Amino acid sequence: MPPHWKPIMKAWVGDAEEDREFLIERSPITYVDQIKAPLMVVQGAMDPRVVKAESDQMVERLRALGREVEYLVFEDEGHGFTK
Repeated sequence: MPPHWKPIMKAWVGDAEEDREFLIERSPITYVDQIKAPLMVVQGAMDPRVVKAESDQMVERLRALGREVEYLVFEDEGHGFTK
């Protein structure tokens, strides 16, 4: 996350330390074991909002659980795909 987004993110979703339990409760990774249907994850490697490491983590967890997941990473794309 760009440093200048941190104050905005705190106001928007909460403080990472102060609101830790609240944020964990709402994180998709918390409920990954409940995903049963096949999933396709599409990620732009240059996305400043949803960083690739977060998608990597979700895909790794899904595969570890034996879920069917297709993972497409576009190296030259950001948050909105234009090419």
